[in-house]
Amino acid sequence: MNKNKLYLIISWVLVVIWMIMIFNFSAVTGEKSTKSSIGIISRTIEISTNILYKVKVIKEPLSNKQIKQIADNLNYPFRKCMHITEYFILGILLCNALKLSKAKNIYLLC
Repeated sequence: MNKNKLYLIISWVLVVIWMIMIFNFSAVTGEKSTKSSIGIISRTIEISTNILYKVKVIKEPLSNKQIKQIADNLNYPFRKCMHITEYFILGILLCNALKLSKAKNIYLLC
């Protein structure tokens, strides 16, 4: 098998894998997804503020209540950014696969 054929197969496999991942993300309930994203945001804020505290950029780390409040406020925009990101990645993978497939009029799509 030549190198170009291998790249073509891998690119389409990546498209299918990414589509399966999007499908699996979509199958998660809103409540579970919200809990997960708030957990990610909270942990990120906690780590960031602890680093800023240790290098003396801030006087004291945030309390758990403050972290929860910030995470709750950032949850909606964070989730929307994640939706945009996952479909943006799908678009990049799909454009790559179509270009390697030498699809006609690909430049109209990508």
